[in-house]
Amino acid sequence: MFSKVFPAANPVFLDQLRNVDCAVYAMGSLITCICPSLVLTGIGEIISSKSCPKVLLLNGTRDRETSGFSTSCFVTAITES
Repeated sequence: MFSKVFPAANPVFLDQLRNVDCAVYAMGSLITCICPSLVLTGIGEIISSKSCPKVLLLNGTRDRETSGFSTSCFVTAITES
């Protein structure tokens, strides 16, 4: 039997995230860098509750994880995380 894991984010980071004027999703591997950061307990909830701009910076080329992805695939993966 498997149990669910709910990793916690650094509380200092959560406090700082609550006070940002803009959220930037920076370049990096979508599946192994960006999405795992968003699923930490509290991160997604805080970002989604903010009405600030959210900016996505995509890599200049696709990597092995995102071959065939369109821009909307990136946005969907991030919003579903």
